[in-house]
Amino acid sequence: MRHVDPFALEMLITVADLGGFTAAAEKLGRTQSAVSTRIADLEKDFGQRLLDRGARGVTLTAVGEKLVGRARRWLQPVSYTHLTLPTKRI
Repeated sequence: MRHVDPFALEMLITVADLGGFTAAAEKLGRTQSAVSTRIADLEKDFGQRLLDRGARGVTLTAVGEKLVGRARRWLQPVSYTHLTLPTKRI
C-alpha cells in the first residue's frame, strides 16, 4: 500500500476547486511553487498526470477526478474531527 501525504491531497483538492495553483496557494498560505511541487510529487508517486494545465487554469484528468473523489471522502472525517475536538493547552 502506498503512503500518500494528506496535505498533498488537500492541496490537490484546493487546486481543483479553485482552478489554479496561485489561488490555491493563497488559500492554503503556501507559495505557488510549494503547491506546484507537491502536486508534481503526487503525479510522480501515482505515475499519472492528475491535472491538465492550460492557459485558462487547470482541470482534473480522469485519474485526478477519481483521486480527488476518494481524497474528499478520506479527508472529511479528519477535517470534521479537527473542528469538533476541544482544544486544551498543555
